[in-house]
Amino acid sequence: MRSIIAKRLGVVFAQACAGGCLLMWLAVAPAYGQTLDDAADLYDRAQRRHQKKDFAGALADFTRLIELITRPVTVDAKRRLIAPETEKIKLIDPRAANAYTARGIVRFERRDYDGALADFDNTLRIAPGLVAAWYSRGVLWQSKGERERALNDYNRALQLNPQFAEAYNNRGNLLIEEGKRREALADFDAAIRLKPREAIMYGNRGRVRRELQDTRGAIADFTRAIELDPQGAEFYLGRGVARFDEHDLDQAIDDFTSALKFDSQLAEAHANRGLAQLLKGRDGEAEADFARCLSLNPTLRPQLEQKIEWTITRRAARH
Repeated sequence: MRSIIAKRLGVVFAQACAGGCLLMWLAVAPAYGQTLDDAADLYDRAQRRHQKKDFAGALADFTRLIELITRPVTVDAKRRLIAPETEKIKLIDPRAANAYTARGIVRFERRDYDGALADFDNTLRIAPGLVAAWYSRGVLWQSKGERERALNDYNRALQLNPQFAEAYNNRGNLLIEEGKRREALADFDAAIRLKPREAIMYGNRGRVRRELQDTRGAIADFTRAIELDPQGAEFYLGRGVARFDEHDLDQAIDDFTSALKFDSQLAEAHANRGLAQLLKGRDGEAEADFARCLSLNPTLRPQLEQKIEWTITRRAARH
């Protein structure tokens, strides 16, 4: 039996600095036309704007930064930059690779996928060893359903940095979609070894464990995810489905109810709670949950009707 369960445990942008902006590989190296005051101040302001979800402001700052870094400079300007009195000037991101990557992330979040792709491609032409760009482009491909391209980029990111937990996590989700559950499990194991306090990684491993019929392992993972993120509705939903599989209907209902406490719009929680209520003979409560589920997400009707029929058959067989 495959109960309705939301596939909401998706890709993750690396939380490498506050706000999740991938600016952790800023190079410090000689360059012309760029001073600490010009560049670092813009980086700082762009990051602050990104953290506050001021995407338009962040986009403007990263664009200005790229212009500063890539603008042509005169011979006189070069001489001034290498003169003895400029020894204290620190120069960063000499060819704008990090700025292109950061702007690409902002464009991705604004759903400007073509612009984001152009920025990530620019980064990789400039700095093919920049892990952040491979990873970020993988996220973009994954969001567009381009699995093979996403896998290639995650593979490259992991070749460059085998300690990149988020890349293992995201690749694991792709492998689930391809039916490669054992390989996905190995990726989630690796992600959790590297970042043992990331709730979403336990949630993803719980999902694949359940699909591998390891419901006890799934329950343990969802429980750990809830300990790390007590308001994560999807984790209560996942554990509830695993408990349903274990025929622990009362605790499953409790989990679905908790999921709805933290996300009242979670149609799948209504669907699954309704199935558990139906199996317990509480037809009125079940009908209310099914109606609410379909009001939130009418596209679930065919799947829900199939599950209702299966549950009624199962209930009859128990008597």
